[in-house]
Amino acid sequence: MIVKVTSPKSLLRVLTYNLNKVERGVGAVLYSQGVYNSMGQVPSPQAIYEDMMMQIPSKTRVKNIAFSCSLNPDPSETLSDEQYVQIAQEFMERMGYGSQPFVVVKHWDIARQHIHIVSTRADKLGRKISDKHEGRKARKVVDALERKYNLKLTKPDKEKVAKKKPVELKQAKPINVREGNVTEQVYNVARQVVQKGAFTSIGGLNALLAPYNLSAKFTKSERKGKQYDGIVYIPMEGGKPVAPPIPSKDLGRGVGYTAVKTAMYKSGKRCQEKAEEMRATIAGVMITRPKTLKEFTDKLNERGLELVAKRNDNGRIYGATYVDRGEMVAISGSKLGSDFSANMLNELFGNTQESNTDRVTQTDKTQRRRYSSSSHRPNISGEDWKEISWQKYLRRKYNKVK
Repeated sequence: MIVKVTSPKSLLRVLTYNLNKVERGVGAVLYSQGVYNSMGQVPSPQAIYEDMMMQIPSKTRVKNIAFSCSLNPDPSETLSDEQYVQIAQEFMERMGYGSQPFVVVKHWDIARQHIHIVSTRADKLGRKISDKHEGRKARKVVDALERKYNLKLTKPDKEKVAKKKPVELKQAKPINVREGNVTEQVYNVARQVVQKGAFTSIGGLNALLAPYNLSAKFTKSERKGKQYDGIVYIPMEGGKPVAPPIPSKDLGRGVGYTAVKTAMYKSGKRCQEKAEEMRATIAGVMITRPKTLKEFTDKLNERGLELVAKRNDNGRIYGATYVDRGEMVAISGSKLGSDFSANMLNELFGNTQESNTDRVTQTDKTQRRRYSSSSHRPNISGEDWKEISWQKYLRRKYNKVK
């Protein structure tokens, strides 16, 4: 059964349209509630209109008074007038119009018989009857009535099914601008990373996009004095852009600013659950005392983690994100804790030119300062003290290293 609900501008006009069909012999009034009964004669549109309007306070603020609905059963089905009336009454009751004056008119001027229901949208106190999500609500009501009266179920519209059908994406692979179809490549990668990845910042998203030669950037624009947020995707190669930024609106659904922000929000719990495991893994690598950043990252890779570290022109690390490629989870070092942040990496590995001895001395001095206030400092000197201090720090901080 097909249902259509509308709000005609003129109540009198929609009544006249329906009752003219009755006068022409291609329609019949099956039922009326709360309005003039013409005792078997064709009712007057004006009389019904006046009856309906008399039941609405003159001071009502409802602008579109008219309610009109058509119910069209499958052409292969033949319903009796009694069935039409029962369906109409239940439909109006479930839609919230059960107490309203209304008239039910059957038409047979086209290939299949159908009914029209005309009513008003303001109750006896002048309040508007809610029309929020009216179309969807009407569809649900009709679906329930189809099942109740064993009517043929309405097949979903083919176009709507096509819209709801998931987009079939190809296997994500690094973007190669020389292959052409750059927009399609970018959308394929961005959609899969946004859908499947877990990240809580644009840095985390970029860490997940990096292996695919893609980067993302939030943008702001202004149109007619109003600020708009957006996102662009930039094909990369060797850390440098190789094509103009592509706005998300040119790509497709699921990769725009709202979609990315929603993905960040939904990723919170997943990242939180993964964070403790990451801390333990990183702490396990730190306790091995790696001498260089490369050694540190290599050991992380052996344990299934990847460090994406950003450096400025002076070689200083200003961003650190830890990534689990297998689970597609990216968490910034600062979110994990200050001891995994870019500042700590600078302290440990920031100056690649300084000697290993100087680096170790600086690190040990830092650790001594951390524990100088401890009343339980053991009476140990030399390298043994440095090692025990480091282990004690990690054990107390994360309770992971035994």
